[in-house]
Amino acid sequence: VNAACRSHDHSNLYIADASVFPSSGGGESPALSIHALSVRMADAIAG
Repeated sequence: VNAACRSHDHSNLYIADASVFPSSGGGESPALSIHALSVRMADAIAG
C-alpha cells in the first residue's frame, strides 16, 4: 500500500487496519495509530 493506504495492485482498494504496519510495535495497543491511519485514508478518498 502507499501512504494513503491505497493498494498498488488495485486502484480502488484501500486497506484500513493494522495489517499495513510493518511490525506490532512491541506490545502497545495500536488503536490510536489505526484511528489516525483511517482518518488519513478518509481524507485521501474525499480528495
